[in-house]
Formats: sequence, C-alpha cells, structure tokens
Amino acid sequence: MPNLVGIGNSQVPTNAMLGGLAYQDSVGEINIDKIKARTGNNATDIFVYDTRNDSDGGAWRHRTQNTSWYNEGVSKSRGARKKFPVVAVIVIESQNLTIYDGDDPNLPMWMDFDYGSPNSITNITMLYANGKAVSALNGVICSVGEAGWNDGLTAIDFIADNAKWRNSSYIANWTNGIGNRNIAGGYGSFITAPDEIIVAAQVNDVAMTVLPNAPINDSTGLPIPTIALATDHGVSVILDNGTVVDSTDGLNWSLVNISEANGGRKVVNYIFSGGGTVRHKFIDNMSVNFGTDYEDYPHTSASTSVASNGNSDVYGHSSGMVIYKRGNDPGSYNNADFDDLKAKVTSSFNTGYMYGDIEGAFLSSTDTTNITGSGDGYVTGNDSTFGAAITSLNWSERSGSSGGWNVSGGVLKTGSVSSGEYLDITLSSYTSGQTHLISYTVSNKTGSNPIRWRYNNGQMGSLPSSNGTHYYYITLTETGTLFSLLNDANMSCDIDNFKIQLISDDDRSGNGKGLIGYGTITKTAVATGAELVAYSGFSGSNYLQMASGNIGSNTSVNGPLTIMCWFKGTTNGSDSQTLIMIGPGSQHEARGLLLGGGGELAFIKWNNDPVSSTVVTDNQWHHCVATVDSSSTVKLYVDGNLVYNQTTTLATSSSTQVRIGYSNGNNAPLVNGSLALCRISNSVASSEQIKKIYDDEKCLYHENAKCTLYGTSDAITALAFDDSNDVLHAGTSSGRSEFQGLNRINNTTTAVTTAISASNELVAEQ
Repeated sequence: MPNLVGIGNSQVPTNAMLGGLAYQDSVGEINIDKIKARTGNNATDIFVYDTRNDSDGGAWRHRTQNTSWYNEGVSKSRGARKKFPVVAVIVIESQNLTIYDGDDPNLPMWMDFDYGSPNSITNITMLYANGKAVSALNGVICSVGEAGWNDGLTAIDFIADNAKWRNSSYIANWTNGIGNRNIAGGYGSFITAPDEIIVAAQVNDVAMTVLPNAPINDSTGLPIPTIALATDHGVSVILDNGTVVDSTDGLNWSLVNISEANGGRKVVNYIFSGGGTVRHKFIDNMSVNFGTDYEDYPHTSASTSVASNGNSDVYGHSSGMVIYKRGNDPGSYNNADFDDLKAKVTSSFNTGYMYGDIEGAFLSSTDTTNITGSGDGYVTGNDSTFGAAITSLNWSERSGSSGGWNVSGGVLKTGSVSSGEYLDITLSSYTSGQTHLISYTVSNKTGSNPIRWRYNNGQMGSLPSSNGTHYYYITLTETGTLFSLLNDANMSCDIDNFKIQLISDDDRSGNGKGLIGYGTITKTAVATGAELVAYSGFSGSNYLQMASGNIGSNTSVNGPLTIMCWFKGTTNGSDSQTLIMIGPGSQHEARGLLLGGGGELAFIKWNNDPVSSTVVTDNQWHHCVATVDSSSTVKLYVDGNLVYNQTTTLATSSSTQVRIGYSNGNNAPLVNGSLALCRISNSVASSEQIKKIYDDEKCLYHENAKCTLYGTSDAITALAFDDSNDVLHAGTSSGRSEFQGLNRINNTTTAVTTAISASNELVAEQ
C-alpha cells in the first residue's frame, strides 16, 4: 500500500492503515518513515479522487441512498461508512482494487473489489485480475488491465450503480449492482458492439476529462467524461458522444494523460513505451480517426511517467524530467506552431526555461568544481606540425598495422590496406561520463568506408568522413587513457587539424554540443546555500567557447534569435564587458549580449552597438535577454521588462562561434561579473514568455534555493500535479521532490517505486 502524506504532522497512523502510511507537513525537508502494516507494497497505480473536482463539486455523493452499495453491511470488503468519501484514495493491485476513505486521518478501507477467477462471463466478478491503472471522475472509476480477463476497461458508475466492461472484441454490462461486485454472474453476456470496442485488449494506462458542453448522462445527471486509453496496439479515446476513436499506428503506448492547451482546448498526450516519443492530439479535432494532427516530442530516453496541470506538462525519464509550459494555442500540433518553454531538471542541473527552437543551454550546473579547461586539447595538428605531433605525442601504429597510416607534409594520410589498422595514442586519463569533441579536416577521400574511433579498446564508432571540416561529440562510457583511430579497408583520405578536446560545460538542450574551457573558470553558488552555481573569473585567457559550425545558422543572420542569461556584477571602469558573443572577431558581424561602458545592457554589433539605458551593474542578479527578428529588430529585456526596441543593420556572417565571458573582436572580457543559465535559441521569444521565464527563474537566486531532484538518482519513477496549489511531485529512488515552478520547495527521503497521486495537499505514493 502507499505512503499517504496528509496536511498535518499531528495525524498519527495506526494499524488500521493498510500498507506503509505516513503524514507530514509540506514545509521543509521531511523524512517519511515507512510504517509496517497488514499488507505489502504491491500497488500498480494510485489515484487520489477528490470529488470536489467533479462537475457538481461532489454533490452526487448525497443522492446515492438508493444504490445497492450504500446500505452494505460492514465486512472484509466494506467499511462502516456508507457515503462515498469526499476524497477517496484508490489503490489498484494486480489482484484487487481498494478504495480508502481519505476523509479519515486513519485512511480506513471503504470498499474492496475482490478479483474473481476468469472462467466464463457467467462465473466472473466485476473485476478479475492483473489490474494496471486507475482513474476517476464524476462518480465513475475506470480500472484497466494488461493481461488476463481484466484486459480492457471496466468503468464503474457509483451513481447509476452499474459497470461496463469493454475490450477489443466485446462489451459487457454489469447489471447486478456494485453491492454485488464480488459475486460472480453480474455480467449478462458478451455483446458484439463494433462502435464501442477499443483498439486492443491489453490496456496500460487511463485518463479522464470532461469537455466543455459535454452531454448530460440521464442516469447520473452529470456530464459524461471522455476517457483516453493507452494500449499495446494504439490509443483509444471514448468520446462523450459514445464514439470510440482509435489511433492506427499499432504501437505499444505505455502512458496517457489529458492536458489543456491555452484557450481551454483539451489535448491527449500519449507516450510510446519502446522509445522517447510523446505524441499529442486535440480531442475536439477527432472525428473518425486520429489523423495526422499531432506533434512528436522526441526525447533522449523513454518516458516513464507523465503529469499535467493547466498548460504545463511534465515528462519523466530515466535521465530526469522535462517541464513544458505551452505557448500560444496552436491551430494544430505541428513543429512550426510551437513556442513552448521547456526546462530539464535532474539531480545535478536545472536548465531554466529553454525557448522554442533551442540551440544551446549552458551554465546550468550545481557542481562547484572549478573548470580547468583543456584549451586546444589533448592532441593538436596542423599543416606544419601534425607529423611532429604524432611523434611527440607518442602516436604509434599498433603491432600488425604496418602501412595503414603515414605522415607527409604535416598531414596524416591513410595507406591502402585490406583490413582495419589502428593508430594509437595515450591521452591524459579520461573518465566515463565525460564528453570529448573531436575536430578535424578531411580531404582527398576515396572509398565508402568511414574512419573509425575507439576508446580503451571498448567504446567505438564512426567519424564523419566526407571531405570538409567536422566536429564530432562523444560522451564516454569508458575510463582509461588509450585512444585509437582505425583505418577501415578500402578507404583512403588525408586528415589535418586534428584535435581532441574535453567539454568543460555541457550543453543541456539535447543537442549535446558543449563548451570548451580555456584557462580557469570559477564556479560558486549563486547565493548562500543555493544549488545553482555562477561562473566567473573571465578574462582574455579564461573563457568558454564553441567552435563555428556547431550551432544553428539563424544565429549568424538577421534572426530569428533569442539570447538570454543571468548576470551579476559591476562595471569595469568605462570598458565594455562581454556576456555572450556569437560570430567572428570583426565589426558588424557578431551577435550577443554585452555591457556598455556605464554598465548598460547592450547588443553586440561592434559599431554603434544598440545600447539600452538600463544599468545592470549593481552587483545584483539580473535576467538579460536579446531578441532579433527577421526584420533586424533588436529588443533588449532586463528582469522581464522591455528596455530597448529598435531596427538596426546587421551584416550576415558565416561564423557561428560562441564565446561566453570574452570577445576577442572587441577585447572586452567580463572582468567583474558572474553568469548563469545561458541559452541560445533560433526563435524569437515574446515579451510575455520572457516575463514568465524571469518570474519563475528569479526564485533560483534566493538564499537556500533548491532547483534539482533530491538525492542522486535521475530516474523518475512517478509524477503528479496537485492542482490545488500548483505543486509538482516527482518521485525517484532517493525520495519525492516537490516543485513550485522550477524551485524544489521540499522533499522526502523515502523511495517512490511505482506511483504518486495528489489532490488538495493530500499525497499518496507507492
């Protein structure tokens, strides 16, 4: 059974509770101890059903005295209270479903459904076995299963005192009353009803909502809910008009929920169990099938959980969680329509909000270890020195690999060989989890085979091998010192300007193109006791850089472009200071944020720079933003407020080099300041969204502000929103973290293994 987290720490659990139950205040960091009780922790899903959220506010509870279940006597499957609880905690296990009375601090059992034996329809009870997920709304509890006789959906209607079961072949109606739920024979017969069956028998998840202007159920007097089901062969949505709409993809969808886009349109979100795809479909656009009106959110790892509240969706993964704030209500779910904000949160970083077509998200760490940059890298080579570099850095052909590699004119050349031959070098010790950037130029390429790389005789892959300059990022799974190039058979080329560099600050946008550190960068907490760190100590030799060609092309033309960061510092006499620079070291061609000689926020142009009149050098944290649209209109924002808005002339550049903390073009290092949460996007954020970003992120710079998942685990096991206080609950093996916006406001230290559900500050977890 679940842990129950109430709203008062004076509530004392007793043996009447089934499972490990506890109560807590929701202030501060709490340790919830599991309390041993009569049953084990076998829940497959939990749902806190707050009837006050029903269409009539739960008034239906007072007009059920004529039902078969109302006057049941006390038994092992029924508690003493007659009336349905205001708040019910519904726990589904593989072999039973139990409703607990959430109005009572002791959480007693209110009703239990004993699963029967699956023989024939005349010998089975209302519920059978292999329960998977549960939801409830407007007096209807929906239970779904993934195997056995409980395949499909059972919708239990407490007002009408009946139930309906359906799978991919049949439906059946329970006509014997809920009071007889544990007695076989309540289903009359299988009914063939093609318009009511669902796409597959095995159902993995269920979600419910009531659409605006939903028809009224004559039997209950309440609007009819819409029900979404994730199955192992597609998604089914049972609309309030009785129509069942199925997706035709045939995929195994593991999770489903229903959220709300701006403007009130309801959206079904469904998640593919075999990968990182999240798909969306407007319910009011459904007719005879799902059609193509959807948008895929690709993720680096498969989603394990999903929660929604208003225009916020959160997706849990094995590598953290992604928080989406929906932008304008799009006409359809296509990439071109999206202007969402999204933030990734793990146990070690928080990106802040990334806008639209995000190209890079940097300086988001909570690790205070200073950066000692690799600079030009472990290995360097150019036209005049590559041959010497191979000798001085102890490159060597592996034994048995004679003739596979040679140097001529300072260029590494591959020989013509019939089998793969290795060129090895011993690097400074590298560690699993690090990211390396390999950069090089290829010419005179012949043959179809690639150049391959290998670390420690283990992890390996293929380098881009076409003629031209390439940048290749590798996140290591090996620890050691040996790096090798492999000349595959029937391939020859010349390789020059070869470097291996350690990424000093990761790109958290999902593009994985991090920054190289030059010199030493200091990392300290943004405020006393805060988790997020600030980066400082910049100079002409201490800065962070990304080579040109690794970030989107819009950053070098007239837009769309959004650049943002947080800055704290003072002036450097009358000299300018660079925050973020994109582009080459020549006039007109750069893009970015800098400070004018008087400490005013400005845009980098290097000839009559657009400079605002707003000074930010008061040694307080400020949110600094620049946007450029396709008309070359430059806007500057400070702390969510527009402070500059002018159209200017910007020269187009082929360079997309990124530098943070220093610009060699105007020789203006950030001498007296700190930076955090730097982001670059090939989209133009609106003033409303910039204000939203500022309002949510400013809390991260307070004393003792927490911004990560509690503990050391990034793997999200469960998520839930409490819409009464806008608190997000995220569970991992380290405990449950509570977030308001991007701030973690408190946590538990008890592992969450399966599910969380929350309503009106009552939280149940497994």
